[in-house]
Amino acid sequence: MSDWKGKTRGNLLGYKIFVLLLKYLPLSVAYFTLRFVAFYFVLFSPTAFKSVYSYFKNIRKSSGLKAVYQIYQNYYVFGQTLLDRMLMFSGLKHPFLYEYINTNSIEKTIKDGESVILIGAHIGNWEVANYLMKNFQCKKINVVFLDAENQKIKDYILKVQGLKKIEIELNPIFLKEDMSHIFEIHNALNNHEVVFIQGDRYLEGGKTISAEFFGHQALFPLSTFQLAARFNYPAYCIFGMKHDKFTYRLYASENIRLKAIELNAKPQPGHILSLYIKELEKMLNFYPTQWFNYFNFWQNVN
Repeated sequence: MSDWKGKTRGNLLGYKIFVLLLKYLPLSVAYFTLRFVAFYFVLFSPTAFKSVYSYFKNIRKSSGLKAVYQIYQNYYVFGQTLLDRMLMFSGLKHPFLYEYINTNSIEKTIKDGESVILIGAHIGNWEVANYLMKNFQCKKINVVFLDAENQKIKDYILKVQGLKKIEIELNPIFLKEDMSHIFEIHNALNNHEVVFIQGDRYLEGGKTISAEFFGHQALFPLSTFQLAARFNYPAYCIFGMKHDKFTYRLYASENIRLKAIELNAKPQPGHILSLYIKELEKMLNFYPTQWFNYFNFWQNVN
């Protein structure tokens, strides 16, 4: 994963332009503009193109021409998810509808005030997945992520999003080399709070665990699955997927820690990971173009 540095493509001017479009024009205008942006990235982002082409061609077994078209669709939908996130979090009026799939268990757990570990991925729109948790009477989510974004873009997005308007607090916990983030996570769980962490990315040098994913070996961050295995709290996979133009679906798994205990009285990180991968594969079979990891994810696929 050395070809990924933890940063999102784009620049501050581009974000400002789209904010203006969202503020003064219908969302459809911004979507139309994205078609040209997506085409630009197909032509001029060779590293990302190569990795996503491998995903469609070698993992999803698409033909060459179909894979290229799917890359365009992938970039276009990814751009839409960024705009959708910005619109929802800004407090501006938006046209989106929400559907909840298999979320009864996680909803009850949160409403009962229990600590919860949520494991997501860079598919669909994970920010929207967190946003939709507000309907579960969830007031605060501790989001564990890599602090690698361009700081000017991050500050501008936070200013635009105005998080207080959506009645849910997203508290960042940054991964640190001294591992002090583990204490922050532990404290949040001890306070009966929700912790959201990604299961599909790590930075070079971090501890990893290898597993078969769509028939090929891939590396996953070990700490995510150690957390779910060692801490005696419910753990769920959760994904917010763009189902159609104006509909998002929030999908939740069953308690994967409980399912892992059924496999072994003392669940190991590998047990949690295998259940996570099954859920991830299921989501990507439903939404194959919503895979947003733009680096060489599989270790033995060229």
